[in-house]
Parts: sequence; structure tokens; C-alpha cells
Amino acid sequence: MMRVLAQLGYRRLKYPTVSSKETALKFLAISLKANNPNKDEQYREKYKEKLERFIKHCSYSQELRDEFDRKEAAQGNWREWDEENLLKLA
Repeated sequence: MMRVLAQLGYRRLKYPTVSSKETALKFLAISLKANNPNKDEQYREKYKEKLERFIKHCSYSQELRDEFDRKEAAQGNWREWDEENLLKLA
């Protein structure tokens, strides 16, 4: 439990369209299920995958912000591939 709380504080996760409080509660629930020693390995693997997806979704807004900042900084060096990558994120 302490490790999960430490991860939550370190990562500062925020799931899109959900409050910070709800994000924290969902992270705790999924993390506890993913690390429950009383459940079988298949159950824990299922929730570890859900946890990875949850964390990835939480990072989308930061990735998008970073790409827009990079676009502004690039000014004339922004390539078509960069634009396609930005549109995939958005």
C-alpha cells in the first residue's frame, strides 16, 4: 500500500476528463488489484495491463502539450511527419 501511495505522489497522474481525486482513487484501485497476492497470476496480469493503459492515458495531455510547445519552438523546421504525429496524439 505504501509503495502504491508513493507512486501516486511521484507520478502526479491526471486522467483526462476526470478530477484529480477520481484519478487518484482509480489509480489506487487498479494498483491494488494488480498487486494483490491473494489472487492468481492471470488476475494480476489483467490488472497490470489495465494499470499500464491507465498510466499511458494519463500521460496523453502532457505529450500533447509537449508537442505543441515543440511546434512553436520549431517555427520553420516543423515537418509534415511532425504534423501527422501531432494529429495522431490529438
